[in-house]
Amino acid sequence: FPVTIRSEVIAPLIRAQPYIESCVCSEEEVDLDLSHFRPLYVRSNSLQWMQFEYAKIRYPDLKIDRGSEAWLQANPDNAFEGRVIVARSPRYNNGMFPWHEVVKKYRDRILFVGLDVEYSNFCTANGNVERMVVENYLKLAEAMKGAEMFIGNQSSPFSVAEGLKVRRILEVCET
Repeated sequence: FPVTIRSEVIAPLIRAQPYIESCVCSEEEVDLDLSHFRPLYVRSNSLQWMQFEYAKIRYPDLKIDRGSEAWLQANPDNAFEGRVIVARSPRYNNGMFPWHEVVKKYRDRILFVGLDVEYSNFCTANGNVERMVVENYLKLAEAMKGAEMFIGNQSSPFSVAEGLKVRRILEVCET
């Protein structure tokens, strides 16, 4: 997908935040670039922790709460009440995670969110579950806010769940 189309998947969620004035896709230089932390990354810390450490050094006046409070807001979509939203990308998997037990316990309430290949791989490995196709991350956030919980690996849907501070379970990558 072209960048402008891909950006419109996340832009509605960003625009819905009360502390955001605007969100546009641009090739211009950004005011606050937190991607330069990568050379400092050590595996014993999470990516989020390393970004906080970098931001603290690079921008000492920036107020940072280290992720203890929700930083994303969305209105709950009550159509998802009692549902369990799951996602599993091909990266950051843990062979010890009990996906079979998750599916056995929640099969009738699970809604898988992800790409076609991710859904196919998940169902092949764990059995068929219902799929939810979302047009953008604001719709995903609203579904998560209305759902019972989210279960997934270290992927963008988990980042949304973390930002919302909804009830969530993370499949932690062994490496």
